Parts: sequence; structure tokens; C-alpha cells
Amino acid sequence: MQQLQQNIRFDGLCLNLSRRKFQRLQTAIHSPLSPAMTASIAQFDFASDFSEGLAAVKLSDRYAYINRTGQVVITVEEGLDGVSGFSEQRAIVRVSDLYGYIDQSGKIVVDPQYASANSYSQGLAVIRTGRGYGYLDRAGQLATDPEFTLADDFRKGWLP
Repeated sequence: MQQLQQNIRFDGLCLNLSRRKFQRLQTAIHSPLSPAMTASIAQFDFASDFSEGLAAVKLSDRYAYINRTGQVVITVEEGLDGVSGFSEQRAIVRVSDLYGYIDQSGKIVVDPQYASANSYSQGLAVIRTGRGYGYLDRAGQLATDPEFTLADDFRKGWLP
């Protein structure tokens, strides 16, 4: 039991067993290892933390997002190699090592075309092309040319 406790991180809704399967749990009390817990109906191959009320999960070979009750509310297109949590109503998606964004309906709003991409912060997201780093606005348009050697997320209206 002690070894099991060392490998578990509990965020209130998802039990993270490192790279093993995740199982959503519902509990009547606050202790994550309580026998009062009951397993949910869904088991996932992957589950992220909740952000903006949603958690990314992998169901077999397809990604989706669940709400806090465990209900699948967004099913994303097949063929995605990875997804992130939502930030400012956008989530990063990966296809063959190229990154883009989806909205909260699961629709791709920025085609995967960037070598790297950060989550949105204060209306802008850092992206990297072969030329350098730049910023995208929420509409997916370049707010700056990708000409910077380095770039970081905005915080409180400023770059750190």
C-alpha cells in the first residue's frame, strides 16, 4: 500500500498512475485511497488534469474531452497524435510532430503546421516555425512575424 501511495497523484477527479491506465473515480469522502470510492463507468488510456472544466482523455485510439461528471462532451477528429488541456478556449493538437489548435467544439481552428506551440496566454500563443518564434492571435492569425530567436508567454500584459 505504501508503494501504491508513492505512485499516485490525486487531483480530486483523476487518479494518475504514472504511465499506466487512468480510471476516473467518484468519492463520497475526501480521501483518495478510501474504500468508499467507486469506479466510474469509463476507463481511459490517458487523462489530463481539468482545465476550463474539461479534461483531455484518450479512448482507445481517439482523443476526447470529458466534463467533471465524466461525460464525454467533445470528441476530436481521428488521426491526432496528441492534445493538451484548454487555455482561453483553445487546446493544442499534434499531428506528425506539427502543432495547431482546436476550439471547445473540437473543430480545428489552426491547422497543425507549427514546429512547436504554447497554450494561449492573454490572447496570444507562442508558435515556432522554421524561421523562428512568433505569436498567434485567438483567430489563428500571426500577430507578429516568426522572427524571434526566443519567445515566452505574456503575463499580466508583459513578457517576462
